[in-house]
Amino acid sequence: MCSFYTWDGGTLNGVQIYNNTFYWNPASNMGLLNDSAAYSGSNANFFENNLIYSAVPDLISSSSHIHLDNNLYWTTSSGSPSWTYNGTTYTSFSSYQSGSGQDAHGQYANPQLNGPTYHGVGMPAGEFTLQPGSPALGAGTLIANNGGRDFFGNSVSSTAAPNIGAYNGTGYTAPTNLVSNGGFESGLSSWSSWSGTNTIVSTAHKGRGLCASSLGEAKQGKDFAIQLKKGMR
Repeated sequence: MCSFYTWDGGTLNGVQIYNNTFYWNPASNMGLLNDSAAYSGSNANFFENNLIYSAVPDLISSSSHIHLDNNLYWTTSSGSPSWTYNGTTYTSFSSYQSGSGQDAHGQYANPQLNGPTYHGVGMPAGEFTLQPGSPALGAGTLIANNGGRDFFGNSVSSTAAPNIGAYNGTGYTAPTNLVSNGGFESGLSSWSSWSGTNTIVSTAHKGRGLCASSLGEAKQGKDFAIQLKKGMR
């Protein structure tokens, strides 16, 4: 959640939030961006190149102190998406753009993320990357002093438009995890042959987390066994 608050006479000057990928799934319907701070000074305050993938329809609630552009929004909620800016709530992206003057280069579109709801332990590998054809590819705006690297270690150019979100690589197709193929535990129907060679399978242990298969001489010349424990991938 991006929330800005000040108290006891404090002010903000120069808030910069850019190139993040947010999976937003709060317990109640509220926007990811909530701005209730006081501002002063002449430094730019902006929220740009961010990708918001939300499970709730309310997406942002910002004051007029924050400039928003080149953000991509998406909600999986059945409710109508909404944007609140400077006290006015808009229930379509086009009305938000025209009424607020914000996100002129923003989008409301499915970002085509790989693993957008990932919440496992450790740094994601392919999760939160962009699939080929994603509308976020190359759709960002240049940010001065951007650090030169994204979250995944990809380079970020100082002259070419970046992606929207935390991933600045090319479109990535996540590999299929064959070990987690349900067919292996339910009779090996999809494992019955490999390039036309004989494959002998045993389902004696199906349902117990243990199955075995062997290739005929056309490919291997010796048997091998694969053992799986439930819960492992």
